[in-house]
Amino acid sequence: MQTRLVTRKYVPTLLLAALTVACQATPPPQCPTPEVVQPPPENPEQHARAVRELFELMQMPKVIESTIDTMLAAHLQANPTLVPYAETMRSFLRELLSWESLEQEYVEIYMAAFTQREIEDMVAFYRTPTGQKAIQRLPELLQEGAEIGQARVRDHIGELQDKIRARTEELEKGPPPDE
Repeated sequence: MQTRLVTRKYVPTLLLAALTVACQATPPPQCPTPEVVQPPPENPEQHARAVRELFELMQMPKVIESTIDTMLAAHLQANPTLVPYAETMRSFLRELLSWESLEQEYVEIYMAAFTQREIEDMVAFYRTPTGQKAIQRLPELLQEGAEIGQARVRDHIGELQDKIRARTEELEKGPPPDE
């Protein structure tokens, strides 16, 4: 009984030892050693070219213009006294935030955030019908998301005003005296 218990206790250890010895021998031909494949080194010019291709597929100039319009519409809705200045503001924002003025900086941040291979994977996706649909729907979805956020803030603006009033009262009282 004692021998059987000892044998059962050490069977896993003995199996592991046997496997270790067997693995040190030359592996059989049906079990080739896996080859580690290193990705090719990144080429900064090709990386930047891939990022620009991605931006073209993503229709970035149109996305930026749509984003400006969405931001401006939200701002005007929040502050209607600025409506008479809408075109002045739109012109200013389009000049300041034009795709031509932003493109190089966007290339740099995308190159820092994604490897060349990851950018190439995104390019492959955006070439698909689903990728193109995502690009087409994104501005609309962002607009809907912005509207949800605006409605939520509008519905709870009283709570924010109460919290601001309470904090103002705290600040007016000054710091608590030292004990």
